[in-house]
Amino acid sequence: MQRVFAPEGPINGQILLDRDEAHHLMKVRRVEIGEPVHAFDGLGHAWLCRVAASTKTTALLDVQSVMDSPIGRYLPKLTIATAVPKGDRFDWIIEKATELGVDHLVPLRCERSVVEPRETKLDRLRKSVIESCKQCGRNDLMTLHQPMSLPSFLSNLKPGELGLVADQTGLPLMQIRSGIETLGHSAIKVCVGPEGGWTNQEKQSALAQGWQPVGLGPFILRIETAVVAAVAAIHSAHWNQQPKDESE
Repeated sequence: MQRVFAPEGPINGQILLDRDEAHHLMKVRRVEIGEPVHAFDGLGHAWLCRVAASTKTTALLDVQSVMDSPIGRYLPKLTIATAVPKGDRFDWIIEKATELGVDHLVPLRCERSVVEPRETKLDRLRKSVIESCKQCGRNDLMTLHQPMSLPSFLSNLKPGELGLVADQTGLPLMQIRSGIETLGHSAIKVCVGPEGGWTNQEKQSALAQGWQPVGLGPFILRIETAVVAAVAAIHSAHWNQQPKDESE
């Protein structure tokens, strides 16, 4: 079933799509009047709808029912702050982080950083977040933030949050998983550094502010691989804690 982004949500039982969404739904996907579609607002809400009417500039949906979105209830709020790799690899990170349920992604400026995305690229990538949500069935948008310096990000660790810094000298993440499962952190933040690695000063600064170094495996990982490995390991620890459906 096709999915559409409707940030304004329903008004009086109907959803009015903007020009781009209407064009994609009616002209590109060739959905017909009366067909069912899923609409989501990017804030976690979704509705089962039927296409009621369309024009050259918009489409009107009739809301049939509210759709429940329980997945995020069992996952901690997860923020990834990562150095930006060269080329289109950052695009790949955005897509996969969205699919894996990352809540916030921060492009990180480190001492050995080589790339900082421009505002025009960030705007394009925010649109790709919407497209990734359509594809994977996610109803809340991952927030892509403005670039931030490592010192500024490290200083934002709040009481009760778990801060992890990807570093080969740290304990393996699989050993830390038991602590993640039992401590029940409401928010977890992970820093992934540049391909040149962290400087000694950056490592010491992180330790001094309560961040924990964590290893992601025996080999040196590319930035995008480290991001996916960290997110998958953290969320898998919580995924096993989901309450089972009593009807099963």
